[in-house]
Amino acid sequence: MKRVLWLVPALAGCLSVPGARERDGGADAGLDAALADGGGDGGLADGGAVDAGTGADAGSCRGEAAPGGFQGGVLTDARRATGGWLELPPGTTSGSYVSPVWDFVEAGGFDRLQWRQRRPAGHPLPDGPWTAAENGFLEGNADLRGSRLLMHFDRASTASSWQDSSGNGHVASCTTFCPQAVATGRFGRALRFASGSTGSLLTIPNHTTLEPQTFTVAAWVRVTGVSLGQGGNNHGAVIMKGRNNAGNPYVSWGLEFNDQGGNVFRCSVVAGGTTVYLDGRTAFPNLPTGWLHVACTYDGADARLYVNGVEDQSRSLTGAVGYNLADSNDLTLGMYSGSQRLTGDIDEVLLAGRGFGPGEVQDLYLRGALRLGVQLRPCANATCSGAPPFAGPDGSGTSEFTGNCPSAGLGGMNRRVLLDGSADCDGNGLADRSPVEAILGQARWMQARFQLVGVADLGLPSPMLDDYSVCR
Repeated sequence: MKRVLWLVPALAGCLSVPGARERDGGADAGLDAALADGGGDGGLADGGAVDAGTGADAGSCRGEAAPGGFQGGVLTDARRATGGWLELPPGTTSGSYVSPVWDFVEAGGFDRLQWRQRRPAGHPLPDGPWTAAENGFLEGNADLRGSRLLMHFDRASTASSWQDSSGNGHVASCTTFCPQAVATGRFGRALRFASGSTGSLLTIPNHTTLEPQTFTVAAWVRVTGVSLGQGGNNHGAVIMKGRNNAGNPYVSWGLEFNDQGGNVFRCSVVAGGTTVYLDGRTAFPNLPTGWLHVACTYDGADARLYVNGVEDQSRSLTGAVGYNLADSNDLTLGMYSGSQRLTGDIDEVLLAGRGFGPGEVQDLYLRGALRLGVQLRPCANATCSGAPPFAGPDGSGTSEFTGNCPSAGLGGMNRRVLLDGSADCDGNGLADRSPVEAILGQARWMQARFQLVGVADLGLPSPMLDDYSVCR
């Protein structure tokens, strides 16, 4: 008998899922119907949630949930919060919870594991078009209504073009100097830009939807180098709107990494005939290491630069944004006017049609900085003694099942669903993950490990696991 788990993050309760697998590699049609309310337990076979303690659910699920759960497993550098969910203590950047050992025979066989997070952790932004705010989490949901551009860089791509996921139909393309897709993005894949003698340039043709009068532009960036730019300063263009080679204003707005003033990020905005250059207060002695989230906002009263969710510079600014520049009004990534070339990686580019508040920008950062992943292992006995190491989707101890498969159809929730094979998250027609069955085989017992990764800032929330269940 095959025992295959469906992994469904950000969901509540155990779902009864009739029907066959859909042809598009997504969830079963019955699952889609059960989750149409945005993640409630309307699809529970027994009409109730998982047991609040460590015992079995009254129906077909076994699991633990806040407020009285998470007592039956083993905590390592994690804790039960006052509200009962799992989280990391302040200042702790990683921890884990190992579940009790679950018996396939005693429970009548399991066919899925599912869990719910209180806030997005490792979840890319949901695809558009957006008619409502994301509602799949208890906190940290994104409101992308009115947004203009969303580039994941991991779906429907070729060697020279990448599709926009906002629903506005934009396409980013290149000709000779193309960035390269890499697998080590902040969410799935990313694009790698090289400066060199030519650099890499990605262009999105101008359109009215790319010219909002208030905006937020944000991206995840991993900088490894910059090139000589105008004025003898080294610049690395992340994303720039428009170009005027003759002089100021050089762009309508833009984000770049700039050595003027000492290796800082810069947000440029032209509004009311005034150009402001917001050079961040956070200076990097050398080039920054790892992924950083940068954002520039303009709300009609102030322009602000954020680095990793924290305001890094601001200035009062009013008036209409200055579009219609002399040389180009296209949107470009990785290079400006043949110079100011970025060496590094770019992922998850967002252009919204309003200026986000500080809390919203922080949530954009946290959904990429926080991680909650799951690994599994088969057990030869009820204590799991002598069991192999925990493993993720590729069968190794370094990979994890996560919620990094965007879904636009379930109230903006992000989820991972594996059936007899796995989900196709990037639309290339191929399974992105190996079957869970390859990890568990025909073992009678199984065990799960939930791994939480947070940030060192004491004032920021950690990943939070609200409940999980294994069901049939």
